[in-house]
Amino acid sequence: MVDNLYQLRTQDQQLRLHKEVIAHWTADGFSYCGRGVIVELSRETATIKLLEPAGRNGEYRQGRSVQVARFADHSHWSSDNCLHPVEGGGQYPHRF
Repeated sequence: MVDNLYQLRTQDQQLRLHKEVIAHWTADGFSYCGRGVIVELSRETATIKLLEPAGRNGEYRQGRSVQVARFADHSHWSSDNCLHPVEGGGQYPHRF
């Protein structure tokens, strides 16, 4: 388990502005997932501009910004509220 936490922390430390990521977030009792680009970074949050619509009915349109918790925000970060860098093939990573 410790190795996994170390990897998550390392992954979070590699986040940079304009990096493409897969964002997982919750709103109004629902979980969402979408590909986006980081447009703002703080120690505990990242603001993502979506590159594609997200949600079953497209509730989050392309170009919309969403704020997602970073690993340092232990009170809000979870597998439903996190970021993953897009890997080589651009596939969605598995959840924890």
